[in-house]
Amino acid sequence: MTLLQSEAILLGTRQRAHSYSSLVTVNVAGSQIPLADHIKILGVILDKNLSMNNHVNAVCKSIHYHIHALRHIRSSISEDMAKMVACALVSSRLDYANSVLFGAT
Repeated sequence: MTLLQSEAILLGTRQRAHSYSSLVTVNVAGSQIPLADHIKILGVILDKNLSMNNHVNAVCKSIHYHIHALRHIRSSISEDMAKMVACALVSSRLDYANSVLFGAT
């Protein structure tokens, strides 16, 4: 059994994507690399149209998970501390790699 170690992605507009929709792999140095609809690089999810919808959804899901996980320690900390931790969690998730969202809808 071989492990999938590499993925490739073709970026382009939706209209342009139709012209290469039949491609499923690319040949790189004699190896067939499968084409993916989206890839994750350094925690940023890029899709083939660069719409950033998958990335935004993943960030929202992560924030929601961590805010709800805060309830486990909520009784051990003050209200002000809980607010600071919640703000830090949200800010850190939103600030990480936010420059890739410049110009996104």
